[in-house]
Amino acid sequence: MHKVAPAIALATNILLIHIADATAAEIKRQGVSRVGLLGTRFTMEEAFYKDRLIHQPGLAVLVPNGEERNLVHDVIYDELCLGQIRPESRDRFRQVIHNLVVSGAEAVILSCTELCLLVKPEDSAVPLFDTTVIHARSAVQWAILPQEALGGVHDPAQEAFHERAAGIKPNSISALTFFSHFFLAVQIYPHKYGSAVLSIQQSSTFHRTNRGAL
Repeated sequence: MHKVAPAIALATNILLIHIADATAAEIKRQGVSRVGLLGTRFTMEEAFYKDRLIHQPGLAVLVPNGEERNLVHDVIYDELCLGQIRPESRDRFRQVIHNLVVSGAEAVILSCTELCLLVKPEDSAVPLFDTTVIHARSAVQWAILPQEALGGVHDPAQEAFHERAAGIKPNSISALTFFSHFFLAVQIYPHKYGSAVLSIQQSSTFHRTNRGAL
């Protein structure tokens, strides 16, 4: 649970890439300033995820109303976690997303990794940020080019880590805990995430080929 991520990051010499930081970096790269947030009730209402986004300069986060938060939470736990994909729930999610867009959301974060099972790009009038692939890609990028992985996102825990781990080669510090999301997604959705594998392979080849110039 990312709720205890700050304590873990400060207590270990293994880098913890926070999923909200990776997502914030991608949001910044795409020039979005107002995002809707969908996830469990804990994620939408508590500070451990939402505040990490809000603390990024120029980023505002919108959440559904109370009734809609209950709907999203219940669909995640009572349906998606049980492998149930219901068309009627997709229709209700479309309405929730529409309401966020009407409220000013320029994009929507699918902060629960099960949500991509139900919600597809065609269900939204604005871009969707799939945090499953964003998180995994950030870990891969850090392993290849650590200085670029989080795109300048401010993270005090990460800064403290780098102070303690100064001089340790990036590849000797494991970020592999978060590869599990990625490889699971590739196995379940090879057509959806196959391009991410190709992108990672190309980045790795480029880095090895141009190591001296970087």
